[in-house]
Amino acid sequence: MEALQPLFAGGRVSNAVNLKSNAAKAAFYAYKEQLNRVAYAVSRDYLNLLKANSMVEVAKAILNAARVHYQVVKAFYDQQIVARRDLLEAEVKVQEAKELLTRAEGQREVVKEQLKNDLGVEK
Repeated sequence: MEALQPLFAGGRVSNAVNLKSNAAKAAFYAYKEQLNRVAYAVSRDYLNLLKANSMVEVAKAILNAARVHYQVVKAFYDQQIVARRDLLEAEVKVQEAKELLTRAEGQREVVKEQLKNDLGVEK
């Protein structure tokens, strides 16, 4: 058995070795890039979830304040201190606060699903 290598192959052998080495490095950096993309997406989604949770809490506080205001205006209306228009405005504010809370909770659910999607969690 004999193995022969040409004396001069125009750098083919060394270039092939360098090409394999560079291909391995490129695959490693592509893998690292993908890891960084996933980490960034998860971090972004987690921050958005924290923001959405805060918005829900704010919407709840707004709704509670609107309900308290409505009760005060209703008491004044019952005593004929304020006009019916003020009572209706307070009712509208309560309904707007409920709508705001519904939108905030919906947005929170969207962000949760995006985070689950980026983490690869089964639904």
